[in-house]
Amino acid sequence: EVPAQAKAGTYNGTITLTTPSGQLGAFAIALTVLPFSLQPSFLDHTVHNWMDLVTDSYATLGPQKSEQQVKAELRDIYEHGGVPCITENWGADLRKIFQWMRDIGYTTKTLYYYGLSGLMSIANSDATRLARLKSQVQGVVSLAAEYGFTEVYIYGVDEAPASRRYLERPNYQTVHSAGAKVFVCSYTGTYEAVGDILDTVVWPAAPDTTEAAKWHSVGHKILCYLNPQSGVEAPASY
Repeated sequence: EVPAQAKAGTYNGTITLTTPSGQLGAFAIALTVLPFSLQPSFLDHTVHNWMDLVTDSYATLGPQKSEQQVKAELRDIYEHGGVPCITENWGADLRKIFQWMRDIGYTTKTLYYYGLSGLMSIANSDATRLARLKSQVQGVVSLAAEYGFTEVYIYGVDEAPASRRYLERPNYQTVHSAGAKVFVCSYTGTYEAVGDILDTVVWPAAPDTTEAAKWHSVGHKILCYLNPQSGVEAPASY
């Protein structure tokens, strides 16, 4: 990554590989910094990363992460031009994460939030559940607004069959009534089932211009993932 303030030109250096036993080797590098800056991307780049903030003693290489880990991941995503999809956290922890994002330099007005997926059930349209969903969405929207977020997306039922998407309509309507939008990963047939009310579909595998045209025709967004899959957040796996 080239620092934003770096002047144009060619930079030379050496990367040395060492262990406690001594030097393994070295190789020279030359980096050319071109005399222009890139404009901000017109695409949304987001990372669906698992971030369940816990105390240091409970932190792992998996979803449960310490403050140090969360801050490092937020900064890493920021420095690569992405916006994180915040997961799991609620209340005071979510407030901390919002503050860290602003401290790091994020200026995004859009928040992708996964933390209410447990309330986005399609098992029933129970009024009590929908009332709780609305209340909690309002809580996220209100808290997010304090940190400058003006567009909040709540995640639906992940990768549910398109044939069952119509069952989620009460959920989507409830989210909308609470001042937020809905996004979810889904497949062919989703537009026909809920295209009028699902604000953003996350399309798996290669982009499909036919599907894109459908969603854009009603002013909605289509994102793309699994093209390619980026791996798992489990460093020990590698």
